[in-house]
Amino acid sequence: MRNVRMLAVVLALAVATASAAAAAGAEIASDQLVYQGAEVKTQVDVNGEAAMQLIGGILDAAAAQAQEQAKAMKESGKPAEGPLAMLPAVAPMVDPAKEAIKSLSRVTILVMRAKGPVEGADFLAYYSGLLSPFGWSPLLTVRDQGNTTVSIMLAREAKGLFFAVNGKNEMVVGLVTTTKPLGELLGQIASAGGGSLPAILSLRSMGQKKAEAPAPPAPPAPEKPKASPKKAK
Repeated sequence: MRNVRMLAVVLALAVATASAAAAAGAEIASDQLVYQGAEVKTQVDVNGEAAMQLIGGILDAAAAQAQEQAKAMKESGKPAEGPLAMLPAVAPMVDPAKEAIKSLSRVTILVMRAKGPVEGADFLAYYSGLLSPFGWSPLLTVRDQGNTTVSIMLAREAKGLFFAVNGKNEMVVGLVTTTKPLGELLGQIASAGGGSLPAILSLRSMGQKKAEAPAPPAPPAPEKPKASPKKAK
């Protein structure tokens, strides 16, 4: 009898854990992201998995071409100008950046207009109440005297990022989810480009110096020929 009770407790805990996991991973509909009473001006929804099925091959080809071009530039030893000058330094980060893009599972962006001014506290409470039950936690909150409110929240296991900006009557909300933790993806990019960052920064500073260099002075205007004196009759 005791073993039966223990088995029942274990099963109950397993069901509760599975239910909690399902609730945390449940998809939040785009309509739920619309602030109460606000009018949607622009809405963008991207299914990342479907998009990668369509453009994944193109992304792979573009990354391979960029790496080949960077290798050819490095072997030639000829300095390049413009954006191409940074290509050899950026090349190590191409693969991890490509994997980060492929990890996107959903992107949703909403631009809304409220019927009237929205208090920052109400704005924060609405989205916190919406996302917190699904395992999202506050990452950054900003409020200034101009009644602009910014909220950034992180998904469970860092597999998503949510941002909401309320400026007077206009609001912008975005939700991005990934199949891998964002910290892991960003760490891979930073690790791959660690040795290249000084080169990238130096090339960038050189470009800024060239842009800030004063223009050469304009050549002096040619002097007009003097009129010859008239002969007396």
